[in-house]
Amino acid sequence: MSNTLNIQLTNELRRFVDEHSSEDDVYSTPSEYIRDLIRRDYEKRKKEQEQEIASILMSSRQTPVTPLENDFFSKERDRLKERTIAKKISV
Repeated sequence: MSNTLNIQLTNELRRFVDEHSSEDDVYSTPSEYIRDLIRRDYEKRKKEQEQEIASILMSSRQTPVTPLENDFFSKERDRLKERTIAKKISV
């Protein structure tokens, strides 16, 4: 489904669009030219956004991580058991 978008251009911009959308050029109509400009801008912004996200993820990977102690999970399991027992007693 396509939608219509009407835009107003200055005479100078209209001449520019007309020059780049003639039978002698890549685009045969002004609509083709404008659609391609929008697509290119959309892709550029999408790529910039993806690069920004990748940069944030990469910088977060550079944050030092403290290794877990060998008995971390057994200590956590014991701590959770104690909490569960304490809750049962207080009820």
